[in-house]
Amino acid sequence: IIVRRLTQIFKLKTYPNEETAAIGHAIDRMLDLHTYNLLVQARIPSINAFVSFMTRSVLPPFRPLVVAFGTWIGKRIARKRVAGSIGYFSEGEYEELLRNDLIQLQNILGDKKFLLGKEPTAVDCTAFGHLCAALYAVPTARFLVHELIESPEFTPLNEYIDRVEDRIFG
Repeated sequence: IIVRRLTQIFKLKTYPNEETAAIGHAIDRMLDLHTYNLLVQARIPSINAFVSFMTRSVLPPFRPLVVAFGTWIGKRIARKRVAGSIGYFSEGEYEELLRNDLIQLQNILGDKKFLLGKEPTAVDCTAFGHLCAALYAVPTARFLVHELIESPEFTPLNEYIDRVEDRIFG
């Protein structure tokens, strides 16, 4: 519902035919159900930075305790979510799965401006939302997602993110 409303607000093109709509739906499901959880897994090391950032207004004597507890809870919840949706894997295997998802997304993009053609569609909003939430959620945090997307291997994907941002937020 949210993506449909955003599609209307930003006047994004609807899919040109049922086949393209089905492909868009399949990509959207991959992003929502698999890639998103791998991005959550990749962000686990930055949970401490996020909790520290969010608790800046806590009184100094209590802040270390709040940060430690918040970090512990955040990591526990994230690990359970990822394991429940993807399964239990080693850190290296999670990295390999995320890298593969990004490769597939970049392969879908190919030489096109947007995932399904010359104009952005709802699936571009999904991809942009998940990737940017991972990249920019905590301005001071740097982790695996940054290393991957900013690497030369993923230059086309990085350029795609910039292109979607320019087009939608102009």
